[in-house]
Amino acid sequence: MMPDLMRALVIPSTIILAMLHVLYEWWVSLRLFALADGLTDLPNGWTEYGTSNYAWTIPISLPGTVLLDIGNQDLGPLAMLLIFAASIVTAYAMVSACRKLLQARDFALGRYKWEIAILILGLIWIPVPEHLAFVYYYTVAF
Repeated sequence: MMPDLMRALVIPSTIILAMLHVLYEWWVSLRLFALADGLTDLPNGWTEYGTSNYAWTIPISLPGTVLLDIGNQDLGPLAMLLIFAASIVTAYAMVSACRKLLQARDFALGRYKWEIAILILGLIWIPVPEHLAFVYYYTVAF
């Protein structure tokens, strides 16, 4: 691919991958929360939320969920911005790594290997106390 075309595709592909990352985080978090007994189907057809002591989250979104956990309503918009910024940074790291792979000349991830670190922090899941996972805020808290 031509370098100018690749450069022009960085922003659109980052936006698309960021949206896919948000969907990935939402869908997988609900499934993992159900596996952790955070969602319980009751005999009357209702679902009980928040019945687990822990939930799974992506580490890169923890700064935002920690701000949500503080409970100050003034910090809510900043917390949501940090959570969505985590998806944007993860998507950009993926686009950057793919761009370097496609250029196929002296593939090197840089001195600090930031793409690998961001991709690991943006795609793996770790168990945390329930109130520190983003899934808690769109199922239990609100």
